[in-house]
Amino acid sequence: MNEQKTKTLQDPIQINYVKLDRLLLDSENPRFAGLSKNASDNEILSKLQKEMHLDELIDSFEKNGFYNTEPLLTVESKKHKGKFVVIEGNRRLAAIKTLLKSEKKISEKLKTQLTKQIPVAIYPDRQTLWTYLGFRHINGPQEWDSYSKAVYALRVHKEYKIPIEKIAERIGDRHLTVIKMCNGLRVLEQAEKEGYFKAEEVELRRFYFSHLYTILGYDNTRKYLGIRNKQKEIFSENPVPRKYFNNLRLLLEFLFGSKDGAKKSVIKSQNPDLKYLDNVLGHKLATNYLRENSQEFSSLENALSYTDTEDYKLEDFVFKALNNLRKTAGYLNRYKGNEEVYKQMKEIAELANTILEQMRTKRNGKN
Repeated sequence: MNEQKTKTLQDPIQINYVKLDRLLLDSENPRFAGLSKNASDNEILSKLQKEMHLDELIDSFEKNGFYNTEPLLTVESKKHKGKFVVIEGNRRLAAIKTLLKSEKKISEKLKTQLTKQIPVAIYPDRQTLWTYLGFRHINGPQEWDSYSKAVYALRVHKEYKIPIEKIAERIGDRHLTVIKMCNGLRVLEQAEKEGYFKAEEVELRRFYFSHLYTILGYDNTRKYLGIRNKQKEIFSENPVPRKYFNNLRLLLEFLFGSKDGAKKSVIKSQNPDLKYLDNVLGHKLATNYLRENSQEFSSLENALSYTDTEDYKLEDFVFKALNNLRKTAGYLNRYKGNEEVYKQMKEIAELANTILEQMRTKRNGKN
C-alpha cells in the first residue's frame, strides 16, 4: 500500500489506515523526561503506563473504538523502514498497546480495528508539525507540564534555528512564558552536566519546574548564580559561570530538596515563598543561615530575619491576612449573629480601607 502524505498543516489531512505493528512511540517526545533518543518501545510504554493515566483512554477504546476523525500524526521512521513514529497521539497509542496486552476481553471487530486499521496522517518531517504541537500543548487546549513545554520549545529553537521570540509569537504566548521556561531549562541542563540533577529521575507530576523558572526572573537569584542575562531575554547556553556552581547546587536544594532526600524543599507555597527565597539569596548571612538550617520547619522565615530589610514582612502580613479572610468566607454559613464577631469584622473592613487608601496615595506618588 502506498501511503499518502499530508504535506503541510494547511493541506486537507490524508488519512491512512495502518497496522499497529508499524507504529512506534516517540522517544523524542518532550514529556518522556530522562529517556534517551534510543529508548525502546517497551521502555517508553512503561513510562507512559506509570505517569500518563491511560485508564480513561483504555475505557474509551473498549466502549467506542478508535475515532477515525482524530488520526495519529506521524512521520516515517529513519531507523525502521516501513514504520512510522507517532509525533502526536502517544498516549492513545500506548493505551491501545496496553489494552491489547491486558487480559480484558474485547470483540473481534474492535481487535481488528486496533491491530490493523489505525488511522494516521503522515507528514514529511517533524519540523512541519512544530507550530501545531506548540500551540496545542504549550499554550493551547491540551497543555503539557511546564518542563515538557520547555524541552520542546528549546529543541525547536536549537534544531530548526527559530528564534525563541518567534516561537512565542507563533503559539500565541504574549507573556514571555516560553522564554522563562527555556531559561529554566538551560540552567537545569547545566546542573545535569555537573551531576546536581538527573532528568531520568524526574516524575513530571511531582516536579515543580515552575519554581525554578519563576525565581530566575528575580534579580537577586540571577546575581546569586552569576547570570548576566536580563529577566526578559533568553539566557545564553551555560549561563551560570563555573565559580557559581556551588550556588547552583544550593539553589536546587532549596527549591527541590537534595537528591538523597536528606534535605527537603524550603518552598511550601510558590507565592510568597519564592520572593522570600530571592530576598534571602541577596544577603550572605541569611543565605548561610538557610543553608545550615534548611530542615527546620520555619527555616525560610527565620532566614528572612537576617536580611537588612523588613519589606518582606509587609508582604507576608498581607498574604496571611488575605488567606485568613478567604478561610473566613468559607465559614460564613456558621455565623449565628454573634455581635462581637460582627464588630471585629467591621473593624477589619475599616482598617483595610485605611491601609488601602494609604497604599494608593504612595502608588500615586503623593507621599
